[in-house]
Amino acid sequence: EPQHGTKDKDVVFFVSGNISMNIHTERMGYQQEEFVCPRGEKSRHPKPCERKRRVCCFFHQTDCDQALHHPCRTHSNHPQLPHTQTGVQTEGCLDVALTKNPEIKLPMIVLPGTQVRMTVKRFSVDYNMINEHGTFSAGDTITGRVTLEASKETSLQSLFIKAKGKAEVKWNEHEGQNPVAFSGKKKYFSLKILLQEGKGDGSEIITPGRHVYPFTFQIPAKEMPSSYMGKWGKITYCLKAKLIRTLWLIDKAKTEFTYLSKTNMIIPGLREPQHGSKVVFLASGNISMDIHIETMGYLSGEAIKVLVEIHNNSTRTVNPDFYLYEEQSFFAKHKRKVYTNDIIKERGDSVTASTRQTVTKVLTIPPQLPVSLLDCSILKLEYRLKVTLDIPMAKDPEVKLPLIPTEEMPSSYVAKFGKITYSLKTKLTRSMRMTSKVKVEFTFLSKSDMIVPGLR
Repeated sequence: EPQHGTKDKDVVFFVSGNISMNIHTERMGYQQEEFVCPRGEKSRHPKPCERKRRVCCFFHQTDCDQALHHPCRTHSNHPQLPHTQTGVQTEGCLDVALTKNPEIKLPMIVLPGTQVRMTVKRFSVDYNMINEHGTFSAGDTITGRVTLEASKETSLQSLFIKAKGKAEVKWNEHEGQNPVAFSGKKKYFSLKILLQEGKGDGSEIITPGRHVYPFTFQIPAKEMPSSYMGKWGKITYCLKAKLIRTLWLIDKAKTEFTYLSKTNMIIPGLREPQHGSKVVFLASGNISMDIHIETMGYLSGEAIKVLVEIHNNSTRTVNPDFYLYEEQSFFAKHKRKVYTNDIIKERGDSVTASTRQTVTKVLTIPPQLPVSLLDCSILKLEYRLKVTLDIPMAKDPEVKLPLIPTEEMPSSYVAKFGKITYSLKTKLTRSMRMTSKVKVEFTFLSKSDMIVPGLR
């Protein structure tokens, strides 16, 4: 951060007035071999001071003198200074004749130069995939390695890696003329493994060459939302490695992994048909439409067959429009921010006046579409099918139906508050009041659940 100091010197035994001085530096920390440029400023009140004056700035016993009406610059080149030296100061003073000179001291910290930082040529984190999609779920084990390449010997205080999962949202709004920031965070887990630890006195040395540190984490077996990147928020799961060489010399590496929640599949009515209707009344007659889709849940890349029954009893020709859109909701400080985006937009066949017609439209779920997020308290992602009727000279009616895109059909699963089941149903109708039903459940096993390293 920028550093600043000020000093007022009143020359009380002269009638010439007083003198004030301000010293500024760009920041507190400077690297070895970097130029330090303090700026000195003066002012005189209330009468002109006719005394001879100068500004002196000192940096580790190096000084320069310049006229007061120019910014004072000290170009100090000290590669021999040890890094993280906290006793170094920038000092500015006013040389005022026949009186005690006022002075200002600002703290400085000398950081390692470029050559010291280049000692570590490479510092990275990698992990092993457990399935063809590269996703992880609750209870899975994630393994990987931290790779460190050093060009020469370097000291070490500690080397560790963390696995983290969190959600965060952030956006800005204006209330009148004042901007207001809204933000929120939700932490799901944080795990840490210490890979190597020094003795604290700098005696632990990393030798030149390539060093590999393996690690293993088990993702907590609890309900957490899937990875997602939204308009004003995100849900991320990552691995962070940190190499602490000295107090001020720290190397970091980070990589994200994709987490897929299985609880997204446990949704009431996921495989049940969906239906919606709407009626609009006009002077020339009424118009009604009924929307039907086979189910609420669809796989990525699967086709949605939409049936629209339109009763056009008016004198106008209408056109149905079909939309698949996403709705992102963000929550912070009891405030909700919504963002909608059309993914698919298509038009159906026209329905002429005084006719009844069934319009069929097939929409395909785009591949790699993010799954719905319904289990995060500060961020939600929902999908909807919307059908509107374009009626000339009237407000267009619309019907919305929920959709749940999924990555794949999940394995049969029973949890505390829900389950995933697959079954065969047979119904025999003998009369309006006499029906017989038979239901048999079977177990479905997803192939992706079988792709686990070391399973055999």
